[in-house]
Amino acid sequence: MANLIVPGDQVNLLATAPDGERYLYQNVNVIAVGATPAPQPGETTASTTPAGGSGLLTFAVPPQAAAKISVANGLYLTLVPPGNQPVAVPPVTQNNLFSGPLTPYA
Repeated sequence: MANLIVPGDQVNLLATAPDGERYLYQNVNVIAVGATPAPQPGETTASTTPAGGSGLLTFAVPPQAAAKISVANGLYLTLVPPGNQPVAVPPVTQNNLFSGPLTPYA
């Protein structure tokens, strides 16, 4: 994750499905990156995040969500800002990839 995601961040999880890419979960709490846990009260992420990473992320999710994440095919993450409000997002397919107006994020 190029050391961009740190414990305490929130991410959205996208997964590949037969009908296209879908958001699996939004605003998922990251509790560890590699062997580095989320900072304790009074610590900063800079003091707990190592220079290198293993690519392993641990999320705070219920058991059913963990089971879905473990079998998800083609899992992608997006880092979300604090206070992000989840929204319903329809699946993205090759047929609708370029539909609609361009946005600042396109």
